Amino acid sequence: MRTSLIEIQKIERYLQHTASAEDMLLMEARLLTNPDLRDDVEAQRKAYRLIHRYGRQQVKQAIAAADRQLFSQKKHLGFRQRILNIFHKK
Repeated sequence: MRTSLIEIQKIERYLQHTASAEDMLLMEARLLTNPDLRDDVEAQRKAYRLIHRYGRQQVKQAIAAADRQLFSQKKHLGFRQRILNIFHKK
């Protein structure tokens, strides 16, 4: 494997806290002395955040589409009534 891919894997394990305790400490020490590595770690951290946000957005859109389909189409009226009865029971 190329050196850059190995480095990316090390950063990934560091960010996901799946590295061994020794590797975590080694990465911490390297981060203190290597500004380029700090930049790489921060870039990877930002990429993970963006991917996570995108995934959440996709799930929200899928839920909204299901909601629109199930609660607005006449063919699902019986289902809609059963769900509303569950939440409006007193």
